[in-house]
Amino acid sequence: MKKISIFIVLSIFFISTLFSNAAVIPDSIRIGLYFSSTAKSSVALEVKGLDMNFDYKKENIGLDAFYSVSPVNADIYINQDNYVSYNQAFLDSKLKNLESGEEFFVVYSDNTFKIGSFNQNINFDSQVIRSNQRYICVNDNMKRTALIYNQESGLKFSSSDNSNIRIESKPYRGYAQFKVDANNKLTVINTLDIEDYLYGVVPKEMPSSWNKEALKAQAIAARNYTMKNIDKYKTLGFDLCTTQNSQVYGGYASEQKTTNQAVDETRGMLAYYQNNIAELFYHSSSGGKTESAENVWSKPVAYLKGVEDSYSLGSPNDNWTYKINKEEIEKILKSKNNDIGNLLNVTVDKKSENDRVLELTFTGTKSSVTYKKEAVRGLLGYSNIKSTYFDIDSNSSDIIQSKPLKKEYDLESIFEDLSAVLNNNEAKQGINFQDINNEYVFNGKGWGHGLGLSQYGAKNMADLGYSFDQILKYYLKNLHKREEVFFENKRILF
Repeated sequence: MKKISIFIVLSIFFISTLFSNAAVIPDSIRIGLYFSSTAKSSVALEVKGLDMNFDYKKENIGLDAFYSVSPVNADIYINQDNYVSYNQAFLDSKLKNLESGEEFFVVYSDNTFKIGSFNQNINFDSQVIRSNQRYICVNDNMKRTALIYNQESGLKFSSSDNSNIRIESKPYRGYAQFKVDANNKLTVINTLDIEDYLYGVVPKEMPSSWNKEALKAQAIAARNYTMKNIDKYKTLGFDLCTTQNSQVYGGYASEQKTTNQAVDETRGMLAYYQNNIAELFYHSSSGGKTESAENVWSKPVAYLKGVEDSYSLGSPNDNWTYKINKEEIEKILKSKNNDIGNLLNVTVDKKSENDRVLELTFTGTKSSVTYKKEAVRGLLGYSNIKSTYFDIDSNSSDIIQSKPLKKEYDLESIFEDLSAVLNNNEAKQGINFQDINNEYVFNGKGWGHGLGLSQYGAKNMADLGYSFDQILKYYLKNLHKREEVFFENKRILF
């Protein structure tokens, strides 16, 4: 097997190992399943008995298989009596039902159990919870109220036998949690162990049929990304979402034996840079060269430097073509509040040392506008412009030299996930392509931002016999070894 000369050592440690200057690593993670535009008016739960979990304790609130959860839309009248458990409050609520014929139910608020009713004529010396106070109602399969609780109580729900809980018919490990948003709809959250979360990520980010060493490299990259992006959606009440805006997560239904094994065999392993957890970005295919961080986001990162990547060659999307006519470009620019008039030419103004486009200018009869780095893909579509590693086919254009008056475009307004505002370096004069055939042809290489690990490159390296740590060392530079760490009699040798 061909050997790689490795001068930089990757340091990988168990999650359980903490250092004074390292980030505190949580035991679990909260994944937003439905939120904002996808938030729910009502959510169906399927369980084998429903447990409520709070303060490291749990109580069973029913043995039914089906429950529904929804925001409370009416005032609640609360008895002042406190109960030490759900069961005590539930039994007393049933006695009151029998005595009065009215419906009573258990309310959990301020760390105590009480009894409540929707009937304002109930003879309670009580407090009133108003309908706009963001309480949540759990109904059983007979549509009877099993529990009402304050969303601030942090309750989590699970199956009584520790089996998966089905949320909207989809199975998930761990717990279901709910928040009421400003539109009185439910944000639905899956809270689970981080390693269990990775079971549902790795097969969605890399085919489970690939070589195990590539899957193990992916598992570590996904674990590092998870740790670096905890609280990304903190304002919405969770950490990460299920899409490519975080990492794709499919829950229990997406799990595969091979990818679960890759997670297990790297359990707790993380890569560090200068005693801090490194953010191991990854992408589908580099097209032959990876990119440096400053040419994608805004600032250089010591371990995210472009490398020659022959291992990615020969993969799908190694080469791609996208055609678009000038009317479509004009329409897209107008939708972004950039009316440049009739499009005259497209200018590749500046490229990185790794041949990716850093600045692209659209010049029209009224004005011109420049898009930078990944904003080019954001403008024309990430699945259309698969990477910024492209040229524009001169066969569909006349090559002219000009230096149009340019307007700098504010990248943040169309690409929310950038870490900071991009550099405003003075543009270099490049080649202008003036349209003749009414069509622009983008010829590109690779798919993705090009940072860090190339997934197809990892596959090809693994197929050649390289191990997961050799793969990571090849794509990620300057990750230094600190010291050997022992945990449960296992030594991490990297």
